[in-house]
This record gives sequence, structure tokens and C-alpha cells, in this order.
Amino acid sequence: MAMNFRHQARQAIARAKALLEGDSVAPEHLRYAALDVRMAMEALTYERAHSYRKELPESAYEAWQPRKLMQVLLDIDPNADRDSSLRFGREETYGVPATKMHDLGHETVLNMGKLKKHYDALGSYLHMPTVKQLQADGGVSLDKLRTRLDKIIAYVDAVLSSPIFTINFGTFSTAPCSRCEKEIRWRIPRDKDRLDAVCRQCDAPYELIVTEDRQILWEPKQHPIKCAHPECGETSFLWEDQFEIGSVWMCGACEGHNQIVRMNQPINKDGTPWHQDPSPPQS
Repeated sequence: MAMNFRHQARQAIARAKALLEGDSVAPEHLRYAALDVRMAMEALTYERAHSYRKELPESAYEAWQPRKLMQVLLDIDPNADRDSSLRFGREETYGVPATKMHDLGHETVLNMGKLKKHYDALGSYLHMPTVKQLQADGGVSLDKLRTRLDKIIAYVDAVLSSPIFTINFGTFSTAPCSRCEKEIRWRIPRDKDRLDAVCRQCDAPYELIVTEDRQILWEPKQHPIKCAHPECGETSFLWEDQFEIGSVWMCGACEGHNQIVRMNQPINKDGTPWHQDPSPPQS
């Protein structure tokens, strides 16, 4: 069941506001409010990531830090943290943009700039000051913390009051991965006719070619290489990311094990190079 991260963010901000009521706020309440504000920022980033769930690698869900997760989103879509507006209109002539448009609303997004500026800064108030900080200025300034909290809460309120949210439009192409068989979903920019893609699960590399009629061709980045066993010579295809010293593969014809090595580095006692050893590795 999908979690309602937006609701979690609203609850966290409401708790923070309750802790900050009044002109004189206890230091511990300021720190609890800072924790809640950080949780709201986390929840909003998780909500944003959920709208990209079909494009995210499984490992992305291990990145609980908002800045790291947002960077993954930006690698997928450079517009992932940008504000946007949504409008619609009826075309009088097919293919000609409508002359009269109707606004559906504007979305304010918790962006990378705000995360970099405030998230870690709040974290510094949630730990004991270092000895150096205590000697220099007696520790952290709670007045500065209160000012920062007020600014962030105002910004998060704007994010939460957006009438539309998690807008994620794009042109996509999907294909099963030739290596792990998981489905790959890749975002296709309008201004490119060739682009690199990679399986989000197993890192298999591809080149995507956009044809004149806007069809997408998925070309695995593989290269032919012959089995080094002297009695075989069968041609196999290795993925581009497997071309590195130490890579091992088994020939489909003779079942001999091949390995990529530097030619001046034999490892077998009889002097044969690694890549000519037809026997499987010993455990």
C-alpha cells in the first residue's frame, strides 16, 4: 500500500508550528520542531520520487537522505525539482494550439537548492555542539534556528498548498532488458535522436536511436569476441560494461571459461594465459 507522504508532511509541519507557538520557545521545543521540519522535507522528497517509481532503480529506495534521492531524480529528469503550471484548452483546428487556455494551477516544488541550504543546516542543531563550537561561541545560536525554521515552514507551506502536485510529464520508451529481462522505461528528450540508456536494475548499457517517424530502436551495447580456446573460436557478444580486466565469461559452444587479461600476465602454472583456460574457476 502506498504511503500518503503529503499527509505525513502536513502532520510534521503542524507539529512544528505547535512547538513554535508564542514568543518564548524552550530550546528543546526548537530542536523538536527542527526534527519535524526535516521529516516534512523528507516526506515531500519521497512523494516526488514516488511519481518516478517506474524509472527508479530499486537501490534508490535505500537513499533516505533527501539530497541523494533528489539527485537520482535529477539524473533521470533535469526538470524533476522545477515549479510548473498546468493549463488546458480546446483546439479549434487539429494540431493547432488552442488560443484560449484555462489554468488548472501552479505547483511549487521542494527543490534541490532548498534541500542543500536548509536540510543539513537543521541537522546541526540536533546534535551536541563540538568542543570547538562551545569554546568559540558557546554552541549553536537558537535565535538563528528560530529564524531558519520560520523561513522553511513558510516555504513548505507554499509547497503543501499547491493545488496540483507531482506533475510528471514526458515521452517514454519501454523495452525488456536483454540481460536481466526486467522492463526498462526511459525518458526520451525532444531534442535528441541518439542517447545512452542503462537498465536501472542490472546496469546493462544501450544506445537508443530515434527514427524519423519517432520510433525508438534499442541497441544493446555489445561487442563480438572470440573464444580463446584453440579448438573452438566461437564468437560471443560481451556487454560494453564487461570489457575490463578480470571479466570472465563462458563460451556457449565449448563451455570453456574465458577471461580478459593483460597479455603479459599469465596466471596458470603451465604458463597459459588466463583467457585460454577452458576449465571453470576452482572454488
